[in-house]
Amino acid sequence: MDLVIGKADDKYCIMTLLFTNSNLMLMFLIKKYSTLAITKIFIQLKRRLGNNNFKRLFEVILTDNGWEFSKPADIEYNYETGEKLVNVFYCNPYSSWQKGKLERNHEFIRYVIPKSISFDDLDQRKVNIIVNNVNNTLRKSLNDLTPFHIFKNLYGHNICDKLNLEYISPKDVDLSYKAIL
Repeated sequence: MDLVIGKADDKYCIMTLLFTNSNLMLMFLIKKYSTLAITKIFIQLKRRLGNNNFKRLFEVILTDNGWEFSKPADIEYNYETGEKLVNVFYCNPYSSWQKGKLERNHEFIRYVIPKSISFDDLDQRKVNIIVNNVNNTLRKSLNDLTPFHIFKNLYGHNICDKLNLEYISPKDVDLSYKAIL
């Protein structure tokens, strides 16, 4: 789990989650550096997926020590049932290599939204367009398959629907800014 920041003075950023078994990424537009925004995302995920699917998908969450991730219990527990669903662990300081696959996936976001572009003009619909294009990009590291293809085979169509993941033919993938215009 990590954040991608647009311009320094932006009010919004993108929270990312990466499934290392498929390289599939989830993206959520949130208020920058907000622990409450992170908590809300995980409450939504737990409700959409249900406890069993949530536990199956998120066995462990690795993130950095950013302020926005400073309430691990809000991520780990379902407060409606009191059940601990996942364990959150933190990378060592200045060790972004410990989540290298996620950092590499962030490069795909930058193809669409270069660092000079503000995130404040985005909405979740545009973020979903970006993530679905990224997840349907063929990868040599995946034997010329897409993260979406592998994830769907592992978890099924129902889980993809609950996460707003959609198929885009790899020949129709657009990793340019015009994809979100």
